[in-house]
Amino acid sequence: MSPLPAGNVCIRRFARTFDGVTQGGDAVSYMCRTVATERMRTSVTFRITAAADCDDVGQLVPVTGLRAKGTTIRRSDGFAHFAGRAQIINAVPEPDVVLFSGTLDLIARIGSHVGLGEPCAPEKHVEGWFTGRGTGDYAKMSMHLILAGGGELATGTHAFPNVTQNRIIGTLVMAP
Repeated sequence: MSPLPAGNVCIRRFARTFDGVTQGGDAVSYMCRTVATERMRTSVTFRITAAADCDDVGQLVPVTGLRAKGTTIRRSDGFAHFAGRAQIINAVPEPDVVLFSGTLDLIARIGSHVGLGEPCAPEKHVEGWFTGRGTGDYAKMSMHLILAGGGELATGTHAFPNVTQNRIIGTLVMAP
């Protein structure tokens, strides 16, 4: 996917909260030199909820969730990286409507704001990004989002429960 389309485009700020779960399974353990590591199949299901005051996408795009499937590589200290195919959806109609399709990367136990006092390897903290193209009525749009929240990437089911702290923010890019 090209970074941004050629020509004049408009951007809107997407700023929401989220909660949900990750589920890891079928883990295969191995050693990376002296570090115990595992590779596992992972699914991500996030419910995207309230808009922040600075959100200016509003109901232009009726986003209610994000779902993804992919692979997680996880060290024994909890440092982990998930990479997979993802969809931004509207789950209100039955069945779900896919609004954007793309990729999702999540990294557990990473702090991107160390210079602002955030620990370098905070426990139960995940950050990442989604990049996707619109489908159907949204085909001339793309979304570029950053996620940060309290949770982990590990075998089993793990919640991202704190909707007051979990954030998904970024840009909606579209033709004028």
